[in-house]
Parts: sequence; C-alpha cells; structure tokens
Amino acid sequence: MIALRTAVHADAQQIAAVHVATWRDAYANILPTDMLIGLSVDRYAEDWRRTLMQQRRRESITVAAAGDTVVGFATAGPARRTADADRGEVTMLYVLGDYQERGLGRALLRASFGGLLRHGMTAATIWVVRQNPSRFFYEAMGGVARRHRTERLWSTTIPTVGYAWDDLAEAIGAMDDSMARMEGDPG
Repeated sequence: MIALRTAVHADAQQIAAVHVATWRDAYANILPTDMLIGLSVDRYAEDWRRTLMQQRRRESITVAAAGDTVVGFATAGPARRTADADRGEVTMLYVLGDYQERGLGRALLRASFGGLLRHGMTAATIWVVRQNPSRFFYEAMGGVARRHRTERLWSTTIPTVGYAWDDLAEAIGAMDDSMARMEGDPG
C-alpha cells in the first residue's frame, strides 16, 4: 500500500534518489546527457536535508511512500514570480516510473492543492518543460496552459509552460469526482 504523508528530515536521501531518477527519465533527450549523468544523489540529499530543516511556514513537502520507501514527492508554496498572495505554485511533482499510472501524481497534486488552500492560496500554477510528456498529465488534471517562458538550466535554454488552476477548491472537487468514477462509485 502507498501512503501520502508530510516529508520529514529522514526522507532527504530517498527524496534525492527519486529526484535524480525522475530527472534522468523525464529529461533524457531534452537536457544534455552529461548534465543528467552528473546529477548526484548525495549532493541532492544534502540540499533536501537543508530544505526540510528550513521549511517555510506556507510551504508543503509531501511524499508518497510504499512502506518505508519514498516513490514520489511534491512541493508547493507561494508562487515565486508574482506578488499575488492568493496564487500558489506546485514547484515539483515527481513519481518514479514504476509507480506511475497508479493515481499517485493525482494524489500528490491534490495534497499540494489542499496545502495551498490551508495556507490561504486559492489558485495555483505549475511550470513544466514544454517537451516533457508529463505536461499532458497536468492538462488531464484541469490545468490550463496560460503562460510560456524560457528557463536556463545549466547551459541550456528550455521553453516551459505554466499550467494554471484558478479555483483550487473546484480543482480538488473535480479530482475527487474523477477518482470516484475510476473506483466505480456511482456518485
């Protein structure tokens, strides 16, 4: 069974392993191979330890765990590039390939939206590399491609798409309805 929970300091190494593995899978043929090969779980783990120690009040880090093993995670908090206090941002959402297509992405996104709502944010954005096939997941979850920009990752300029949800309560309701239909609940 896979459970969602708030990340703790002891999860840093496993979150880092998921982070590196999913980047290598998602961005193969998009980002330079030498950059992906050079990603270090130990270096990322140190960054995650700091992040988990310094977590800010309006941010959430949720993990999906199969027993004691982290198989996915999501981070969310106030939007980074806007002064709109009501808009949040899901900054990361990654699930290991072997655990995709099981509803974990949806559950992590829903948990992130719930955390944003609890902190007074009623809308959200997530930025996705335009070439990343995962962008279709966000469209399926009701995200609307509203903005486009380029990001500089190492020595590569990458086009990104900002998917927006303007009503998080409505988005959560739609996810719940969709899950109930998938589970055979008539209503």
